[in-house]
Amino acid sequence: MATALPEQLRYLEPALRELARLPAEQLNEDVDASALEAVLRGRVLGLSIREAQAQLNDDRELLHSWLKSSGTDHGSGEWVVGYRPGQLARRLLAPPEAHENLPSITFEPPVGWSFERVPLSLHLRRGRKKMGAIILIDASSLAHMLHQNEMRDTIQSQIRNPLAVVGRWTKSHVQFGGAHGHKFLYSQAAPVPWKSVQYLLEVPGGSVNVMLDAGGKDFNESEFEARLHTLEIAGPG
Repeated sequence: MATALPEQLRYLEPALRELARLPAEQLNEDVDASALEAVLRGRVLGLSIREAQAQLNDDRELLHSWLKSSGTDHGSGEWVVGYRPGQLARRLLAPPEAHENLPSITFEPPVGWSFERVPLSLHLRRGRKKMGAIILIDASSLAHMLHQNEMRDTIQSQIRNPLAVVGRWTKSHVQFGGAHGHKFLYSQAAPVPWKSVQYLLEVPGGSVNVMLDAGGKDFNESEFEARLHTLEIAGPG
């Protein structure tokens, strides 16, 4: 994004970048919102339902104001502003026992990394810095996300004016032990430096969407990749 998000909204960056990969015409009610709900769940963790509702409303109003003042086109941000599924705060704050029959993610992070476990995802940190998330997805969501990325790659390849390209996506096949799939790396130098990485992987027990983004800071993902062989999905228990 050309203009940095307000500090209060920085937690939305991984989800906004995920949504920004979609063509504008695909930003509708059929969008897979798992990445957005994962970061929202972390935002309201520990709050009461009323506090969570107030926090989400405040963030929504701030995002709306920022979009108006930034003067640039942020279709993904507009979609988030309009995202109002019923009982959102209550669902995000559902107690652990409500999720006891859900599968969970197991992962051994690199030294210096940690994660916060929330239903169906892990929120990643390197030191004190938020770095992204590992999100459990089903096979149909995996296929849908791969298709979305393929469409983005096709559109990018058809752009003939290099001045119109802000950043570039590169795609590679990856395998880390029993985890295998695709890595999508985004990088840009201007108008602000940015780097993000997405892994769409089949792992023992299921599939995951992994997102890394240091909020505009450069990072080396190799130490993280060196631990992806430990990634597995454990069944309900």
